[in-house]
Amino acid sequence: TPGGALDMFPDLSHRYLAVRAGVGSFGLSGNVLDAKYGAGVILGAVVTAAELIPTEPLPEDDNYCDNCGLCMAACASGLMDAGEKTTVTLGGVEFSYSKRKNYLRCEYVCGGFTGLEPKGKWSTWSPGRFPVPEHDEEYLPAIITGIKAYAQWPPMPGGHYHSLMKQKLYLTCGNCQMICHPDKDERRRRHQLLTQSGVVVQKADGSLVALTPEEASQAMEAMAPERRALYQEA
Repeated sequence: TPGGALDMFPDLSHRYLAVRAGVGSFGLSGNVLDAKYGAGVILGAVVTAAELIPTEPLPEDDNYCDNCGLCMAACASGLMDAGEKTTVTLGGVEFSYSKRKNYLRCEYVCGGFTGLEPKGKWSTWSPGRFPVPEHDEEYLPAIITGIKAYAQWPPMPGGHYHSLMKQKLYLTCGNCQMICHPDKDERRRRHQLLTQSGVVVQKADGSLVALTPEEASQAMEAMAPERRALYQEA
């Protein structure tokens, strides 16, 4: 693709291979769903010259996705389009899922640069409170701003080095995967847990704490202006 690795489109899509081979089904989110574990799975692949016998996709009736939309409700970045679908043909079979907007949306939120959902009622595990842009073309400037601040945050627990970053990356989301479960009641419970879990704030020692939205706002106001500017716009 024109942007190379920055576009984040792999040469080989594990999602596409998994769905075409009958490992799982596409959910509304475009994530691969497993009948037992939901979308909370990680896919791996082996490239081989062995002449394996292809397996067929799972029957549509095996796909538990009922388009409930909780995956979208759990996404602070608005990555998935509520009105448009992407349709792909793999080995002569058509598959559809919600069209994904600019992948920088996911990088911005899941990458941890910001995490506060638009209404400010809950957040991901990112302490960033920078606004989530409405339009795709606004994301590259937003990420550039976020990276400059991100580099000055105290080190957080965990993290790993990423090929596109010169510093540690702290993945702080994945809610669209974690919230999706074959059992509807469990799905709703997880969504409620997320939306009532509070807003994350980072302490001076780098540790993270979840507070109520009101407490989080007070904690931010209590910070020195130069420190507060590392997490939200002035």
